[in-house]
Amino acid sequence: MESEKQVLEDDIGPEVLNIEVEEAIRTLSRWKAEGMDGIPAEFLIYLRGEVKEKFVELCQLIYRDRVWPKDFLQSVMIPIEKKKNAV
Repeated sequence: MESEKQVLEDDIGPEVLNIEVEEAIRTLSRWKAEGMDGIPAEFLIYLRGEVKEKFVELCQLIYRDRVWPKDFLQSVMIPIEKKKNAV
């Protein structure tokens, strides 16, 4: 609609808040296999102090600059064969 505000390409919205990163970490599933980066969720869950602050700053920098690390753009799909006679 013409009355709707068009989102400009450089309008990325408000910055990422500390509380948003903390909430995302809090909702991670524990005891799952790590991704391609080899970092288990537990590593992020137990971040504290200055290390946690630096992680939040990294998240904010990636969002603000819109430059994703190449590792973030890759994924690995591992097919798992279904067990015979599974219910």
